[in-house]
Amino acid sequence: MTQQTDNEQPKSPRMERHVQTILVSIITAAILWSAVKLTSYQELFGRLDERIIALSNKLDDVVKMRNDVESLKVRVSILESNKKEHR
Repeated sequence: MTQQTDNEQPKSPRMERHVQTILVSIITAAILWSAVKLTSYQELFGRLDERIIALSNKLDDVVKMRNDVESLKVRVSILESNKKEHR
């Protein structure tokens, strides 16, 4: 039988350290990946926000134009009815 000296470590703590190192590496990689994804999603939401603002402005213009068209329809109807009455 051989005796272990103070310098030698049993195999299980060494293996445990390797496993812990691998797990820490995996966890760190997962955190970095999620940070990258979060950043890309923030950029996407920023672009979508700008698009929504632009579409909202266009919609406001369309609503104003629709109101103008409705007003013109009423004026044309009045003019046509006046023209028919004078005949």
